[in-house]
Amino acid sequence: MRRLLCVNALLLLACSGLMDDGGTKTTHVPATSASPTVMPGEGERGLSCDTPVPTPRPEGCTVGRISCGETIEATNLDAPGRFGDDFYVYHFCTPQRHDYDDAAEVAYMLTVPGDKKATITVESDCADLDVSAMTWEDTGTCPRDAGRRLNECEMRPKHDDISVATVTNAQEYMVVVDGRNGSEGNFRLSVVCEDYR
Repeated sequence: MRRLLCVNALLLLACSGLMDDGGTKTTHVPATSASPTVMPGEGERGLSCDTPVPTPRPEGCTVGRISCGETIEATNLDAPGRFGDDFYVYHFCTPQRHDYDDAAEVAYMLTVPGDKKATITVESDCADLDVSAMTWEDTGTCPRDAGRRLNECEMRPKHDDISVATVTNAQEYMVVVDGRNGSEGNFRLSVVCEDYR
């Protein structure tokens, strides 16, 4: 029995290609595994903290789009910082100040279809991050430059997710991932949409 176990273990190592030349594991345990293995330099969610995830530079306010059912991996490291405590408090996103001025943020546009509730989640073991979703009149400009209050801003500091909902018509949101107390690092951003009415 012991010999059979040893042979099986050798076959697994030889066939799976899990080891690189340095002897460290380079692939992730499948998501169906009951207890995923934490790799060196990774958090419990399997997101590397050692190397910044390639993230497009912003065009205007945003780096791109995210859609219902999509998950994006990115980083706010070395991103431009447009929003800070004064912005979030002035626009009633949150009454709390968490030194958002000391970190950069990454923003995506999201279209939530009519009669849908979207749950937007940010996960990171690499940085202390918050997520917000906002709407304003002229989505062709950054809301900071628009010179008027936002129509809506949802933000729950120290929570991993927020929810927004539409009635009848689709709504365009800007989803912002920002670092609390100057925190910067890799993250995973996902959107799940479900019927609202």
